[in-house]
Amino acid sequence: MNKKRKISLQIRKILSSVVLIPTIGLFTLACKNKEFLNQKKDNFFDNNVVKKINDNFEEYQRKYFMNSYWLHRETLKYLDKVEQPFPSEFYFKSNLSENEQRIRNENQQKFDNYFKTNKATNYTLKTKEEFENLDSNILKPIFKNYLSKFFPNQNIEQIFDQYNLYYFVKESEIYSFGLSKTDLGWWWFDSLKFNKLYFIEPPQRPIVHTMVPYTGAQINIVAFKKSENIEFFESSNIDTIMKLI
Repeated sequence: MNKKRKISLQIRKILSSVVLIPTIGLFTLACKNKEFLNQKKDNFFDNNVVKKINDNFEEYQRKYFMNSYWLHRETLKYLDKVEQPFPSEFYFKSNLSENEQRIRNENQQKFDNYFKTNKATNYTLKTKEEFENLDSNILKPIFKNYLSKFFPNQNIEQIFDQYNLYYFVKESEIYSFGLSKTDLGWWWFDSLKFNKLYFIEPPQRPIVHTMVPYTGAQINIVAFKKSENIEFFESSNIDTIMKLI
C-alpha cells in the first residue's frame, strides 16, 4: 500500500470517529426528549383529562347527559354504575338449565354478529329514523334506557328535534370483578368552546392469565343541542387526541 493511500485511510478513520460521537449524542438526546414528551403527555392526561372527569362527574352527567354502559356478552344485560361488583349471573354458569344455556349461546351469537361488522368507532345519532335502525339486540335497549333516564318527559320526535346523541361503542374485556371509571374511557369537554368533542378510549388492560375475563362491550353516550353544531372527532386513540388537545 503506498503512502498516500495509508494517509487517506487514516483520515477516513478519524472523520468517521468524529461523526460517530455527535451522532450518538444526538440519539441519546432524542431518546431523552421522547421520554420527556411522553412524561409530559402522561402528566397532562392524569392532571387534566382524568382529574376533570373524576372531579366533575356528576356535573357532567347533568350538563352533558353523560352516561356509560357495559353490556355483558352472554346475558345481553347491561350496567351503568361503576365501582360495584358484577351481578352473580355474570359469572355463575355451572347450574344453568339446558334452556338457559341455549339462550346464552344465542345471545353470544347476536353479540358476535354485531361486532363482526361494527368495529370500535364514534357515532352521531341525529334522527328518529337512525334511532329506529339501531341494532335491536345490542344498542336499542341501552338507548331506550338512556332516553328515559335523561329525557323522561319527551317522546322520540321531540328529543331528536332538539338534540344529537354522540356515542362510542367497543368490545371490552374486564379482568376484575366489577367496573371502574377507568374501564370505560374519558370524554374531553374543554374542546366544546371550539365546537369539537373528543372521546378517549381506555387502554388495553394487561391480561391476567389466572382469570377468565368478563367479555362484553362499552357504550358511552352524551347529548348536545343541534344548535351547538358539535363535531365529534372520528378517532378515539389516546395518542392521536393528545396531539390535538
